[in-house]
Amino acid sequence: MRIKKITLNGFKSFADKTTLTFASGTSAIIGPNGCGKSNVVDAIRWVIGEQNARHLRGKNMEDIIFNGSEGRKPVGMAEVVLTFSNKEGRAPARFANFPEIEISRRLYRSGDSEYGINKVQCRLRDIVELFTDTGIGTRAYSIIEQGQVGWLVNAKPIERRVLFEEAAGINKYKQKKEAALRRLKATAENLTRVSDIVSEVKRQLNSLNRQAKKAERYKVVKEELKEIDLQFSSFEFVRMIEALEESRKSLAGISDGELALHSAIGTKEVESEESRESYTLEEEGFRAVKERVHSLEKKIQDEENTSALALMRIEELGRNETRLGAEIEELMRLKESTEREIVDGEGFIAEGAERIENEERVVGQKSAELDGLSGRLRDKEREEAECKAESLSVMTRLQDLRHAIQNCIKEEEQCRVTRAQAEIELEARTNECAELQVPAAKLRFGAEEISERRAGAETELQSKTVELASTEARKSGLEEELVEVKDSHARAAARLSTLEEMEKNFANVDKGTRSIMQKAGTEGIHGLLADVIEPNPGFERAVEAAMGSRLQCVIVESNKEGLEAIEYLKSSSGGRSAFVSVREARALPVLAATALGAVAANTARELFGEIKVKEGYAGVVESLMGATLVVDDLATALDIWSEEGLYRTIVTRAGEVVTPEGIITGGDATETSGETASTEATGGLLQRKSEVRAIKEREAELALETVRLSGDLSITADEVTEVRAGLEAVKERLHAIEIEGVNSSAELRAAEEEIARLESAKERLGTGIESARVRIEELGVNKTSYGEERDTLERNNFDNDGKIEAIGAETREMAAEKERLSAIVTELKVSLAQTTERHEQHKAQLGEKRVRITEVDTRMAKRSTEIEAGRAETLLKRGAVEAIKSSIEELLSGAESIRGEEISRKELIDGLTERIRGIDTELKRLNSELSNSRSRSSELTLAIAEVDLKITHLKEGIIERYGVDIEAFQKEAIERQTLQNEGAETETAEAEGTAPSNETEEVDTEAMEARRTELRDKITSMGEVSLSALAEFNELSERHTFLIDQQEDLQKSVDSLQSAITRINRTTRERFKVAFDEINIKFKENFPRLFNGGKAELRLDEEADVLEAGIEIVAQPPGKRLQNIVLLSGGEKALTAVALIFSIFLIKPSPFCLLDEVDAPLDDANIDRFNTFVREMSDISQFLLITHSKRTMEMADSLYGVTMEEPGVSKTISVTF
Repeated sequence: MRIKKITLNGFKSFADKTTLTFASGTSAIIGPNGCGKSNVVDAIRWVIGEQNARHLRGKNMEDIIFNGSEGRKPVGMAEVVLTFSNKEGRAPARFANFPEIEISRRLYRSGDSEYGINKVQCRLRDIVELFTDTGIGTRAYSIIEQGQVGWLVNAKPIERRVLFEEAAGINKYKQKKEAALRRLKATAENLTRVSDIVSEVKRQLNSLNRQAKKAERYKVVKEELKEIDLQFSSFEFVRMIEALEESRKSLAGISDGELALHSAIGTKEVESEESRESYTLEEEGFRAVKERVHSLEKKIQDEENTSALALMRIEELGRNETRLGAEIEELMRLKESTEREIVDGEGFIAEGAERIENEERVVGQKSAELDGLSGRLRDKEREEAECKAESLSVMTRLQDLRHAIQNCIKEEEQCRVTRAQAEIELEARTNECAELQVPAAKLRFGAEEISERRAGAETELQSKTVELASTEARKSGLEEELVEVKDSHARAAARLSTLEEMEKNFANVDKGTRSIMQKAGTEGIHGLLADVIEPNPGFERAVEAAMGSRLQCVIVESNKEGLEAIEYLKSSSGGRSAFVSVREARALPVLAATALGAVAANTARELFGEIKVKEGYAGVVESLMGATLVVDDLATALDIWSEEGLYRTIVTRAGEVVTPEGIITGGDATETSGETASTEATGGLLQRKSEVRAIKEREAELALETVRLSGDLSITADEVTEVRAGLEAVKERLHAIEIEGVNSSAELRAAEEEIARLESAKERLGTGIESARVRIEELGVNKTSYGEERDTLERNNFDNDGKIEAIGAETREMAAEKERLSAIVTELKVSLAQTTERHEQHKAQLGEKRVRITEVDTRMAKRSTEIEAGRAETLLKRGAVEAIKSSIEELLSGAESIRGEEISRKELIDGLTERIRGIDTELKRLNSELSNSRSRSSELTLAIAEVDLKITHLKEGIIERYGVDIEAFQKEAIERQTLQNEGAETETAEAEGTAPSNETEEVDTEAMEARRTELRDKITSMGEVSLSALAEFNELSERHTFLIDQQEDLQKSVDSLQSAITRINRTTRERFKVAFDEINIKFKENFPRLFNGGKAELRLDEEADVLEAGIEIVAQPPGKRLQNIVLLSGGEKALTAVALIFSIFLIKPSPFCLLDEVDAPLDDANIDRFNTFVREMSDISQFLLITHSKRTMEMADSLYGVTMEEPGVSKTISVTF
């Protein structure tokens, strides 16, 4: 299997679809730096499953998608397709028949990715499995980059195992082992869970066995209760039916009375409605009259306002006429003054035009004279500039000559100084050569001393290694012990949590007691009696036997709270419970009356003395158990009862009981029946509390043990750390000694090189002294030539300076004359401009005055028109005022007549209001009577509903409890009773000769209720009874059998997995050791060939297991002592890594080998040896090389060039030889 071709599309710099087809043998990818050669390596690494963007030289995976260039837009997808040729059929089994295997991978900018094998979408895992143990992989030895060469040499020993494991073909075994360990962990957890479930199911089986027996007794009592309950309920049903009929008759009478009230209320409501309609009509008429009055008053007000406004306007018009007349007179005066100013202005304009003409003629003459003088001045200035330029050129050359002379003098002096320094340095180097001979001799002696110290350090290293192994073994023992203690602590905590949860939920407590304790917000409830009692150790069974179900007594503040709790249980059907009051508690009188005899005094103790009672509850507990004695065994209890005749209960520590009547209770607690079932169910309360206390103490002890072991482990870990630090210190010292030896050798070599360098420097200094002498002679000749040229130029420059001075004086005179004429022309132009400006101002002012006269005429005409209009408006306003006065008089007369109608309508409305108020009072009385009637009706309706609800509850309760219809049962009972009575009376009548009686025999309901209560109490005393206990017991037995089988299967699975892991470890260890030994042999052979001498080997860390041991590389290049490979040069490291990689290839060839600039650090000779190896190994594997070396290019069978004709976009060309 080899790479046939690779297709890149949108991957990094390969924007276009690009295909590289590789032949077998050796192929080289070449091109300048930055053109995208290494992107081909990244593409191969990516398509075979690389997930880390940093290993692809990116920050995140999106960076591999072509991101655009100066001339191209980014693309949305990157795709790489890698095609393998499989003509030899060496691919994994499921792909062995395919001639080609195509691996593809796509990545979209959205983050979605696709993998494919032979154009079929697959998972990344499928691709990884395809290449497992083939040498191909993202971390395998088939792809070696330049940076990996350094990593391979500088890596930690444990990190080098990756390549060896791949070569040994144990990766699939490691994967199997990891999968087996995961399955083992899951199976062990399942086994633990199943074991816990088995224990719980077994406990439930024991409990269900007791419950099944209890259920049988329950059924007998329940059947009798059903018969009595049905009879009693049928009598209750009849009584409630009769009460219901009576209530319905009363309700019918009340309904008749309500009908009469409704009729009277209807009549009054009609009268009220008629009166209110009349009131509404009269009120509307009254409002209409009132609105007419208001309308007239408003009209009068409006007319008065209009008249006042007209008078005000007349006054305003008079004032306006006076103001406008005064304004017209003022405008006439303004017009006359403006006409006089116009006449004066026309004279000024004529004089200004003549003055402007004269000044323009003088300015023209002076300007022509100035232009002629300016032309002559420009000619002289040009001549002066030419002379100055020539003088400047001469001065520049003179300056250059002076600098050249100065430079010659400085350089000559420098050469003399350099020659003197060289002579001094030559003497110094001669002395240094002599001095270096002594340190070189000392360095040779120091190398021998370092060798002896190295041997001592190696001995100490072995001692520290043994000490570390011993300390670590002790640490492992402590860790195992700590794990066991922590497991015990966890189990105790779990058991404690379970028990506390049972206490919290009141497990094994009767339903009634549990209902009271779980009821929220109950006041006066102190808790259970069992909560305030703590027996001394060993007396739990005795207290439980003596107290029995009384341990479930609920302690209340007083009997009042007890009665309230009982009522709550009755109303909620919550069961039964017992209550004891703190206030009303009192001791039994027998305690004071009965004294202990001789036997009892020596062998019995008061049970009350063997318990601790919570503060405040001693009286309650003493009242319940103060008459109880405790002895060690049942025989002693019987002796005391029979010999002394005490009327007291006697219990043993094992839980047997002898009552004052002589009843003996005992036996196996797991097989209780009858009344003792309740005792057993409740007696566990104290044992459970005792167990809680014991577990808490055990948990505290385990916590202390955990702390102790943790401390010991910490100390041991510190010792391990200390020993390991000592071991590392010895290793470092040994390493330092080795480095010191290398440094000493390097210093010796440096000293010898320094001596050679000094000899070379002496020769170089002698040559420099001779060169300085020759240069001094050359500088003397140059200095003389520059001096002669300088003297000639200075003489010529003196004559030119005189000519420049003469021309300058003439130019300055002409410039002064030009400046004078220029000032005169400027002054004349300023005067002309001022005169012209004044002339234009006079013309503008004259135009403005003519416009002003026109405006005055217009304003005078407008004011005259306004005066005439005001006079006309005044006449109109005076006429309107007279008309308004007449209108106001007519409106006042109409308003007086309407006010009389308003008063009469108001009186009629007041009468209607009184009538409506009387009708409303009568309606209120009738409605009150109706409301009272309705209240009585509602009370009866509610009573009927309550009785009806009770009947429904009775019927539903009977159906729910027994599945019987109470009405049908009642009818059948009456029929049976009637038949029985008729038969009995007929017989009696026939015997006595009288007619039969229709009276039925009375039933004793009180006796029936008493029996029913007795049966219910008996059922309640049984506690919770599971009628499905037998079915549940059978079902749970089957489940228990199934779980036992499952537990055995899981245990077999654990054993099987452990065996498989052992086999995998054995196989992995053997395969790795064989591969390592074979690779080591090849490495020893290849290293001397690549280095043309020397030796090297691989070493496993002997202190560690083969499966975890690191791999050391020890190398000795030719002519050097054995040394750490970290100290090798870059080329030596590269050759060492190549020797190792080629050794791996010889043992486990990979289908291809990709080397990215691995030959970069090598010189020509080493490249030739490297190429020879590649050529030899190309027979067993395909080689792809990325290189800049011409020798490697010459060795390759095919060349593939990568270029960037377009910036940022890679393209390829290929050449085959």
